[in-house]
Amino acid sequence: MAGSKKIKFSVMEEERRHDSILRWFMKSDKSPTGRWYREVPVGIKRAINKMESDSIPENLERKSVSRLYSIETKKMDALCVKDSSNQLPLGWNESWISTKKVTPSPRDYMDVWRDRENSNINFDINFDGETIYIVEAKGRRKSQETDKVLEEAVSGNNEKPGLEKYAEFFLEDWEADLECLIVVAEDISIERAESLYPDIKFFLAEEMGF
Repeated sequence: MAGSKKIKFSVMEEERRHDSILRWFMKSDKSPTGRWYREVPVGIKRAINKMESDSIPENLERKSVSRLYSIETKKMDALCVKDSSNQLPLGWNESWISTKKVTPSPRDYMDVWRDRENSNINFDINFDGETIYIVEAKGRRKSQETDKVLEEAVSGNNEKPGLEKYAEFFLEDWEADLECLIVVAEDISIERAESLYPDIKFFLAEEMGF
């Protein structure tokens, strides 16, 4: 079947390829234009509902509680908020040099979600009213055919959700408009992908010079 190769990579190599694919896509002329975010947590509403339904000791600080329940969320690969100019995620510009943590944590997202008007978080992470794109990157795995790669990207597996579930969770969390779901992958058949999932946009990493 097209899109099938027996190639072995270590876990670390697979992670590096995954991040490289995202970086190439964000900078390419094929990607949406807007503000980019990496590893955006979803399922915030469900996590907070669980937190509020559980019996929490009164002596625990709110920040400690939020940190505890933030593990209930799942992280999307990337999110683009439609805008007139392109802004890469913090820390992803070549000239950026800093030892400080600049990316928002799941707890930051939860705090903004709970108090959207008065949050003192120094990140623009309130997505209400925005038009967004959700992106999933798939690097070449040890031995996978196109259909398996696509199934994992769209529907997920036992380890992590796929695009469809990410979108469902995100739209529960925020009053936003979903413009498009996007998969960027190596070594897949675009024709096969589009026939299986006509509502999703697919891009081949190799076509972007990766």
